[in-house]
Amino acid sequence: MIRFGTLDWGIEEKKAIEDLVSPENPQLSMGKKVYEFERKFAEWLGTDYAVMVNSGTSALITAIKTMQTHNMINELHTTALTYTADWNALDVCNVPYIPHDVGNDFVVHANLNDVEDFYSDWLSVDLLGKPCRIGNDIDDASEALGSELKGTKMGANALIGTFSFYVAHQITTIEGGMVVTDDKTLYETMLSIRDNGRICTCSPCTLKTTGICQKRSRSQAIERRWETKTQGYNFKPTEFQGALGLVKMTKIDKICQRRHEIFKWYEAELGDLKEESDEYIVPLAYPVKVDHAPTALEIMEKQDIECRGMFPAYSSVYNNAYRISQEYILIPSHQDLSDEDIQSIIENVNQCR
Repeated sequence: MIRFGTLDWGIEEKKAIEDLVSPENPQLSMGKKVYEFERKFAEWLGTDYAVMVNSGTSALITAIKTMQTHNMINELHTTALTYTADWNALDVCNVPYIPHDVGNDFVVHANLNDVEDFYSDWLSVDLLGKPCRIGNDIDDASEALGSELKGTKMGANALIGTFSFYVAHQITTIEGGMVVTDDKTLYETMLSIRDNGRICTCSPCTLKTTGICQKRSRSQAIERRWETKTQGYNFKPTEFQGALGLVKMTKIDKICQRRHEIFKWYEAELGDLKEESDEYIVPLAYPVKVDHAPTALEIMEKQDIECRGMFPAYSSVYNNAYRISQEYILIPSHQDLSDEDIQSIIENVNQCR
């Protein structure tokens, strides 16, 4: 079967895990591998800081909670068409939010007639790799790792960017996510929120890497590792995820290039999502309009092509988002597809249009 996503599991990934567990007393909880992955990811993306967490949803919660901690938001505007993790994260953080309808290119556009909304706080979403041009507060670039707008990678164009490394995404650590920023104060808050709100913000943690805490004082009444400064969560990833992330960083440019090539092939043959002159799109998946989505999914499955339905609309009140959610399906776009796979996908999906 042509799968919707790829585990991208090869010799390098297997060796990274084998090397991790081979010592007599291996470090498996968050440690050096995670810290090194964070450093390399930030360097590649073009941000000063990156904080790895255990999922893309955790990344969203961390980003929202960080802005709340610094009293930077009262409510957020966002999209009415997306994976539900965005709305769930807002609900978990108890942040009021206002969904907005999308255009035919699946992303929200600025309503220049609505000055209040235009200058409000936004959780923007780069759906299916398409850059969203509104908002510079939190950018959910989970589906747009490698996509660019005017030469800047998505996620690096906002105060805080978030990513998911789930299986179907551009790179995968099986589960995992990342929060990025250029702001040191926000970065230190992210570190605290990731680790139950603890006061410790050293990265890498010297206690874990050397066995000595540089800030620890025997005169303190409370053990420093138990002291907290804000509400937080246990969002820490494992060294397994960090080790896999480091392998993916050796492949990331080739992965993005191949996914972009596949996007351009689909764009030329199917034309449902297009790239503007100032964009570079590296998609999670490609959307196609079909005659009847449930039937199309069944037909594609019978041809051994795994597809997905379109992401849900927040409500049928948002006309375009709701129409798209009902009329489109998502076809595979991952880097392990062969040219023959892509041609087969195109031929079969055209039978459903």
